[in-house]
Amino acid sequence: VYVTVAQQRAELVKFFFNMARGKWRDNEHVEIHQAGRTVLKIHSGSSKFRAVMDGELVRLERETTIEIQPGALNVLVPARIAKAEAA
Repeated sequence: VYVTVAQQRAELVKFFFNMARGKWRDNEHVEIHQAGRTVLKIHSGSSKFRAVMDGELVRLERETTIEIQPGALNVLVPARIAKAEAA
């Protein structure tokens, strides 16, 4: 689970700039957590919440449970890579 704790405009600009460069994990305003299941509780005055899950933009409720389903996501890879990993 990747969470940005950036709140100030300058922090958000830096965060999005790092995202565009593929360096968002190095940003001091990003928290990285691991869990099989997590509950997101959103405390905000805004009524619309969105997140990216498995590459898809989705709407979130104020309280959203996210659970890992091992093997549930099928990924297509080129045959040469699949053969190399199987070896």
